[in-house]
Amino acid sequence: MWIDSHTHVTASEFDADRPLVMERARAAGVEAFVAIGAGWGIDANAAAVGEGWLGAAKGLRDHVFIALGTGIGAGIVLDGRLHRGSHFLAGEVAFFPMTRDQLRAGDWQHCLEGQVGGRAAALKAAELLGQHAKAADLFDAAKAGDAAASAWLAETQEYLAMAVADIAALLDPQAVVFGGGVSAAQGEWF
Repeated sequence: MWIDSHTHVTASEFDADRPLVMERARAAGVEAFVAIGAGWGIDANAAAVGEGWLGAAKGLRDHVFIALGTGIGAGIVLDGRLHRGSHFLAGEVAFFPMTRDQLRAGDWQHCLEGQVGGRAAALKAAELLGQHAKAADLFDAAKAGDAAASAWLAETQEYLAMAVADIAALLDPQAVVFGGGVSAAQGEWF
């Protein structure tokens, strides 16, 4: 099946071709694979489709996948179809302003990604734990009871909660699914 930048593929359309695709893949010695055309854009789009196909959103017609990693992005599935928007920019939640000051500023530090993205976490880790600390160290410190790291984590979770509330109010999805390195690093604390 070929998917270009203008094709909408529903789970049922993909499932119709899946047996043949998987049969050919197994014959070639491939256990599992994902083939995605360049037109799908951000990796969160692929993750949203994958979560709807086999993951946490399986069987849901409307869901949002939020990828928390070095950056932040969202894949949006509405009525069983990946929604990319008129300019293929749907899901760019990284640029959500979270305060009036952030609305007035024009750089990445003054938006959701600047508050809770992987780069922001790495900078905060260096500030709180020393120049060689990484974002994962910051989460470990919070889990161990470090007051400053715990305060940062609570604030991060509040910013994410505000973003999810905005998404829920606008799109009314059946689920919001999180993934990516930063969410994985938070584990059960997330």
